[in-house]
Amino acid sequence: GLSSARNGGLNIATGDYIQFLDADDCLHYDKLGASLNLITDKSIDVVISNFNLFTSLDKLLPPYCKLKQELFNLQTVLYQWDSGFSIPIHCGFFKNNLFENFRFPEHIKAKEDWVMWVTLFHNKKCEAVFLDKPLAYYRKNTLSMTMTTKMLPEYLKAITHLKTMLSVDEFEKLYLEIISRYYNDLKTLKNRFNN
Repeated sequence: GLSSARNGGLNIATGDYIQFLDADDCLHYDKLGASLNLITDKSIDVVISNFNLFTSLDKLLPPYCKLKQELFNLQTVLYQWDSGFSIPIHCGFFKNNLFENFRFPEHIKAKEDWVMWVTLFHNKKCEAVFLDKPLAYYRKNTLSMTMTTKMLPEYLKAITHLKTMLSVDEFEKLYLEIISRYYNDLKTLKNRFNN
């Protein structure tokens, strides 16, 4: 699976930096160089570039969310993920030491990238800088798992996994945020059907 493939790469990586890239996505030819120019600052742990969607490489589409510097912190990543934004994993260019004590949970088939971002911001208090150029390309695929009903069980597994690292207060706040979000979405859907 995806997590075990990423873990296999992390286990054999010997470089100073990590760049993830799923088989169906792409990077701009300048992403590595532009990221490297920024990350050499000792205080920067990860460079997060902007992205575009694509169905074919000759047809780029706007991103599904607007990334900005203010989003790259524990509070936002933990409590607002999938509520207006998420960070495609290949937007990140990471210092390798961020992964010394992290491996992707292989029992989770989706939201493993969310678990990674929460862990990095929670454990390492990592410093991220935003590179506002669309240097990562995310393939729009209507058949992907994130577009199916199979997502909820995986989302619940990710939340349960996060429980092991969060404080009781952090987990309770996350739990209430997610329940409120789903309740409001259900209410909106019900109103659409009734009108």
